[in-house]
Amino acid sequence: MKSKSYLFIAILFILVQTIHAQDKRVFIHTDSLTSKIHWKCDVHRGFFKIRYGGFLLVNDSIRLGAFVIRTGSFTDMDIDKKKYGTAHTIFTNTIKNEFLEVEKYPYAYFETRSIQLVRPDLYSITGDLTLHGIKKEIRITAHIYKKSEKWIFKSEKFHIDRTEWGILRLSKKNPVPDDQNGWTVSDQVEMQIYMELYE
Repeated sequence: MKSKSYLFIAILFILVQTIHAQDKRVFIHTDSLTSKIHWKCDVHRGFFKIRYGGFLLVNDSIRLGAFVIRTGSFTDMDIDKKKYGTAHTIFTNTIKNEFLEVEKYPYAYFETRSIQLVRPDLYSITGDLTLHGIKKEIRITAHIYKKSEKWIFKSEKFHIDRTEWGILRLSKKNPVPDDQNGWTVSDQVEMQIYMELYE
């Protein structure tokens, strides 16, 4: 993972060099304690933690960015862990091991391609999401604004089709059905990104 970290930093460094020297450049980095990606699929909901990342501001305008998600931080919030501890553990381990394969794919990545200002504090962002070893382009809309000493990044809710990233477990699209009773899980996953960032 250390090599991936260096690659992440190198990409940002190279991109920064494309900005004119006279422009004001500020890098804001994510707070890993508060930054999360909230998810919802079927009746279940929870979050992933964002390990690290950030955005480059040029003349106080968001220009580019990237962040890293630790897939092993998958957390379910709808099954009461105190009441249904065993069920919570089985569900969590099933998602981590059989769906996300966290040992093989411990991290997911997002890198921006373009960031367009739609109106004050609202941006249209196109970027590449690398998940389960597959990179695909996604588009999101996000509110980005400064609040006191920190920046807030809050995307609007968006959906991804997990099968496009090769996560076929219990999907109707799986060419080899993997449940003898025909039980399936939705391919659509609702997501919302929330980050707090500091200079």
